[in-house]
Amino acid sequence: METMQETGVELSGLGEGPERQTARRSDLYRLLAGAFSFPTQELVEAIASGDLRGALVEAGAGLPYPLESPADDPRLADAGPDAEALEIEYIRLFDVGAGGGPPCALYGGHWKGDRLRVMEEAIRFYEHFGLGLPDPRPELPDHLTVALEFLHYLAFRETETRKAGIDPSDYVRAQRDFLDRHVLGWFPLVAHKLTGEQPLPFFQALVEFALVFFHADRDYLGRIA
Repeated sequence: METMQETGVELSGLGEGPERQTARRSDLYRLLAGAFSFPTQELVEAIASGDLRGALVEAGAGLPYPLESPADDPRLADAGPDAEALEIEYIRLFDVGAGGGPPCALYGGHWKGDRLRVMEEAIRFYEHFGLGLPDPRPELPDHLTVALEFLHYLAFRETETRKAGIDPSDYVRAQRDFLDRHVLGWFPLVAHKLTGEQPLPFFQALVEFALVFFHADRDYLGRIA
């Protein structure tokens, strides 16, 4: 069974219009999955150098719709006051918290009540498309980064089918449904809660940008499904 981490294949010879736009959507999901991961030294360097923001700008410019929150927000290149700032803040906000769990957990099941059911439903989505999680698993099936990797994969497959002249409807509907159930069903609660936590600027900007993108992409998928 293929795993999500094996799908980042570069597509060449893309036509203009929907093919290239879908590839950019796939790129943006992949970039956001990385940005919401635990901040390794490599990620912190990509933020501080502006490379991550530049990649987000490039992907966002190729979308089939405008985004109200632009990816050139200077906060997306703000790595914090020192080398460990983002790591400590990620742990406080999303990972462990200061006591009683993180205030802005990135697990869908944390917000939707029945975590086992949420994970089982997510796994059924993955398995329907012949996907398994990597072993060892970096995150559980309902984590935001796993959901975004899956959406990256679906958009990647949509790009392939468009390039081959095949009807991409199954992949379009799957993205729309998965966004509804496993991202937009709970991520707006994270965005609302984050505001009261006085996060470092990078995380505030990242969540704001991601939420705008998720809503815009859901609206777009609903129009073309």
